[in-house]
Amino acid sequence: MEGVCNCCGCSTLTVLCIGMLFLLMRMLKLSLSSMQKLVSQMKQDPQNADLKLQLRDLQAKITALSERQVRAAL
Repeated sequence: MEGVCNCCGCSTLTVLCIGMLFLLMRMLKLSLSSMQKLVSQMKQDPQNADLKLQLRDLQAKITALSERQVRAAL
């Protein structure tokens, strides 16, 4: 990859950068798993305001993690 990475400013992907990408991927995987469980709960109780709030918060977290992953990989 050419250019400067957004993680540490190096000109190549270092072990630190790769570790950061791995961590972000792991966090995304866990968040997506939580989202699947939450959606299943919502199917049982679609009017539950607390579940809707949790889903909205989780969607925001997943979006933020995804954006960080993209920036770190550039």
